[in-house]
Amino acid sequence: MRLVLDWDGTVTETDSLWTVLDEFGDPAAFASVEGSLVELATAERPLLLSSGFHELIEPVLAREGVEVEVRANRIEARPDGWRVLWRDPEPCAVCGDLCKRRSLPPSPVAYAGDGYSDRCAALVADRVFARAGLADWLAGEGVSFEPFDDLSDVMEALRWRSSQSGSRSTSA
Repeated sequence: MRLVLDWDGTVTETDSLWTVLDEFGDPAAFASVEGSLVELATAERPLLLSSGFHELIEPVLAREGVEVEVRANRIEARPDGWRVLWRDPEPCAVCGDLCKRRSLPPSPVAYAGDGYSDRCAALVADRVFARAGLADWLAGEGVSFEPFDDLSDVMEALRWRSSQSGSRSTSA
């Protein structure tokens, strides 16, 4: 099973998109962000699937020495403001948003997320770990999920299931 993790609010404690907007631009529009990227971003095969930007995620991963596949949007940092370069610029046929669903790897997938941008992807995952707004929304929709506080909870649940599967197959 491939583990897919949301970035902002799931892997990180704070949302890097809102931090950049609050500190370097107007929260109403990414085009208001000015400055260079250098100034701003001085056994599982996990995949980070984010509605955020490679340019904000990759420096953090590099600083921490983490190598992982990242599927995210890109930004073009121009002197007159940032422009979003969408990973998948076509709206989803299911939810109508520019969502993460089409960027999921083939099944089986365990998905961990926390917010609005995780909804559509969570609906097609084989196993869902949710917290915060995503957990509230899934509960309201009657969709089953496993709650988590941090990624150690997710890893422990995946290890437990893996060990249970292994023990069942050896005792059969």
